[in-house]
Amino acid sequence: MMADIDNTLEDWKRRVDEKTKKVEDGLDQGLLQASYFALQKALANAQERIYSQPIPKYKNGNDMYKRTGLYKGNMSNGMSPDKKHSSMIYNTVPYAKSLEYGNSRGMRGKNIMGDAVFKNGEDILKIIKEQIANSTK
Repeated sequence: MMADIDNTLEDWKRRVDEKTKKVEDGLDQGLLQASYFALQKALANAQERIYSQPIPKYKNGNDMYKRTGLYKGNMSNGMSPDKKHSSMIYNTVPYAKSLEYGNSRGMRGKNIMGDAVFKNGEDILKIIKEQIANSTK
């Protein structure tokens, strides 16, 4: 009798562990897909807020700066190496923080990556939920 209970409990634990693993895998897949989605939105924001705007000119008519595409080219996404079940979009250029948040010299932030996430929260949650649901079928 006791052996039957132990076997039943072990089987139940194994099935719960398998289901938990499937949910975690679905969550990670959903987070990764959501980060790809947010990255696409961030790239569109960069195009609209930076690259389609005219370059300011000095009084002599020369451009104040040259656009290289480095900011847009360095946007990326992935799973966070520091936190379990966490994804991110990021930019590695040194001036990315100034473009995103502004600086003390009067440059206003453009909220390129922040808006990509926060203005699309419902879509991001939908992507994650769908992946979890698909992984547990």
